Amino acid sequence: MDPRVNIITLGVKDVEKSAQFYEKIFNKSRSDQSNENIVFIKLLGIVLAIYSNGSLADDAQVNAEGKGFKGFTLAYNAKSEAEVDQIINEVELAGAKIVKKPQKVFWGGYSSYFCDYDEILFEVAFNPFFPLKENGEIDI
Repeated sequence: MDPRVNIITLGVKDVEKSAQFYEKIFNKSRSDQSNENIVFIKLLGIVLAIYSNGSLADDAQVNAEGKGFKGFTLAYNAKSEAEVDQIINEVELAGAKIVKKPQKVFWGGYSSYFCDYDEILFEVAFNPFFPLKENGEIDI
């Protein structure tokens, strides 16, 4: 696994209100990839995603109110579905707990979640709508 994080996703109560806040403090507009359910703001070398807390928990197949969900996830965008599978196998061997096995997801990609020793969720996903640059950065 390359040493990079592509997306930080914040689980929030009000997506639009939070999006306006982050657009203001970063002086950045949301990406054209955004919609009423999720907002993407491209920062230097990383993308900040703002998503409903409940929807984010549902995506990771965890309880939004229960132990293990911190209200955000870290994400790594892979180059292919096969790379997602490979990375999940590697992190499991390294001691990570697999929370959601790799699978096709409703938004058209392929995704899996694992958690670290502190139960911080980390998504590994192939997103065919987010091309990656040569250096691994998302090009949105």
